[in-house]
Amino acid sequence: MLPPSVAAAHLRPLPSVSYRNSDRLLAKLLHDCDVCGAAVKSYIGLYNHRRAAHSATYNHRVVSVNRLSETEDVYCLNVPEYHNFALDAGVFVHNCGMCAINTGIQYDRERMDKNFWRAWSCNVARNVPTGFTWHKDAQDLGALDRPLYATDLQSLIQDKAAFQLGTLGGGNHFLEAQYDEAGYIWLMVHSGSRHTGLRIANYYHQQAVGITHKRALVVGDDLASLPLDDQLGQDYLHDMVWATDFALASRQQMIDNMAQAFYRATEAWDLPQNNHVDEDFINIHHNFAALEEHGGQDLMVHRKGATSAYEGQLGIIPGSMGSNSYIVRGKGNEESLKVLLPRGRSPHGTKSGATSDHRGRLRCLAGRDVLQAVDDLRR
Repeated sequence: MLPPSVAAAHLRPLPSVSYRNSDRLLAKLLHDCDVCGAAVKSYIGLYNHRRAAHSATYNHRVVSVNRLSETEDVYCLNVPEYHNFALDAGVFVHNCGMCAINTGIQYDRERMDKNFWRAWSCNVARNVPTGFTWHKDAQDLGALDRPLYATDLQSLIQDKAAFQLGTLGGGNHFLEAQYDEAGYIWLMVHSGSRHTGLRIANYYHQQAVGITHKRALVVGDDLASLPLDDQLGQDYLHDMVWATDFALASRQQMIDNMAQAFYRATEAWDLPQNNHVDEDFINIHHNFAALEEHGGQDLMVHRKGATSAYEGQLGIIPGSMGSNSYIVRGKGNEESLKVLLPRGRSPHGTKSGATSDHRGRLRCLAGRDVLQAVDDLRR
C-alpha cells in the first residue's frame, strides 16, 4: 500500500441538509448516454438505450480469470515505453472534485432546527439547479468562453456549458452542510464538468481508439490512449484544462450561493453572524491527469478518484451518506507520489451510499428507506 500522505480531521453530517434524489424524481430525470450523448429518461431507459443503440453487449464481460504466480499493487495506468494515458468513459476529463468552506459559524443544535435547514435548502434550490436541470438564463462564462481544440464541440460552450455553470448534476454529486470537532459548520460540494466534459471525453476516446489500432498496441478499447508527442494528445490536454477550469468555477459558484443562503438564514434566525469565510476554503479535483516531476522524472500522473497531497495542501475525503467526511492536509510524501489514496476509501465522492453500481443501488434501495436510515444514524 502507499505510505501515509495526509493528516486528517473529520466532519459530521448535519440532519436534513443534503440534496438527494427521491424515487419519483429519479424516474423523471434525464441521463446522458456516455457513448453518444443522447438524453434518456431514467436509468432503466438509459440501460435499454445502450443495448438498442450500442449493441446488446455494451456492458463489459469477464472473458477469463487467471491466477498469477506473482502479484503487485498497481497504481498507474501508464503504457510501458509509451507513457500514454487512458481515456475511456471520461476517466480524466469529467473533472469531478470537491469544494468546501468553513462558514465560521458554530452549530447551534437547539436553534438550528429543521425549519432553519429547510429555509436554507429552499434558498439554495432557487439558485443551484440540481439533478439534470439547468439555469434558465446563460451564466457569465468569463475566461471559460474560449476556443476548444476539438472544434466540433465548440458550440457546446454556449449551448450547454453557459447554462450548466454552477449546477450540480446527477449521480453521486451532492450539496451538504456538516460540522467539525470544534462545532464550526462547513459547506461542501461534489460535482464535475457536466455535459461538455462528457462530450470532450467521448470525442477524444473515439480518436484514441483509432490511433491505438493504427499503432497495433495490444490493448482493448478501454485502454485506448493518445501519445503525448502527438498533436492530438496535446489537444486533449488543452481541452481537459478547459473542463477542469469549468468544474472549479462551477463548484465555486455553487458554494458561494450556498454560503449566501446560509448567512441569510442565520440573519433571519437572529443567530451570530460571520460573513467572512476564513482561510479554510478548498476547491480540488480528483479526476484528472497532470504532468508532474517525481523522482527526477517528468511523469503524467493520473488521478482517478484521488487528489494530490503536497506538503500543507488541503484536501477532502467525502464519506458515505450519513458518515463523516474528512478535511486533510498533505504531508508531501514522495514515496506515494504525493497522492492522496487512503486505504479502503477513495477521495472520490461516495455520498450515494452503496458499493454496488448505480442500477444495483436503485434495485436494492428505496429513497425513503435511505433517508430513514440516515436520520436514525444521526440521532
